[in-house]
Amino acid sequence: MDAYDQTPELLDRVMLDTPEEAVRLVRIQIRTTQPFALSPAEVDRALAWSDSGGRIPTLTALHRGEVAGFSIVLRNGIRAEWRVRPVDYLSLTVAHR
Repeated sequence: MDAYDQTPELLDRVMLDTPEEAVRLVRIQIRTTQPFALSPAEVDRALAWSDSGGRIPTLTALHRGEVAGFSIVLRNGIRAEWRVRPVDYLSLTVAHR
């Protein structure tokens, strides 16, 4: 089975103030992914996205209000995926006890 055929599992959810902060967090997480968990080709792809190739188009998409993301496949076949969604407003409700 191909890793891209599987639905990714949610591991973390973070809300940040700006698209730049969101992309910065993704870059940090990509760059700190254990290098031995990735094939050399995936390391190259991840670093290329982080350093320029995907970062700038991702920021552009977020500023347009579009969803953006990046995914890599670990050596064990598991797909790691980052998705960033812009939020214009957030409605909070008070939970009554």
